[in-house]
Amino acid sequence: MLKLAGCIAEQADWRLELIVTNPKSSSPLAGPTEREHLNRREIYLRHATARELFHAGYHEAAFLQMWSSIVATLWDIQERMDIPIKNEDIPYGLKQLVSLALISEDEYHLILQALDKQNCLAQGFLCEEIHENFLRSLSEITLRLLKS
Repeated sequence: MLKLAGCIAEQADWRLELIVTNPKSSSPLAGPTEREHLNRREIYLRHATARELFHAGYHEAAFLQMWSSIVATLWDIQERMDIPIKNEDIPYGLKQLVSLALISEDEYHLILQALDKQNCLAQGFLCEEIHENFLRSLSEITLRLLKS
């Protein structure tokens, strides 16, 4: 460690900082290490809730419910087909589903747009309006995948 610190000290504007923390699991913000995915009944309920919220004029809330149902559907498919899930990484999972022809490239890009919109909303940024056609397309993908 001293040798490394010496090498770094020789570099202009560089410094070595050592940060020691508790294990990640002790963080008050950390959730359970093993989370249970929604079952198919719960997915259908979230899907129905999304539709109701949209028709009531709560477009962002509707979108977040629809997002939850489509992601849970992706995990459901991957579990049923015994496709390994890599750190529950959505883009990785989507690429797997495209490679197995379970979703089209157009559906892949639409779900990636939804991921971007979800990140935008969840991070507190202003986002483009959520249009009915966008939500309808996500709904159709979700229902088709649930029936597969």
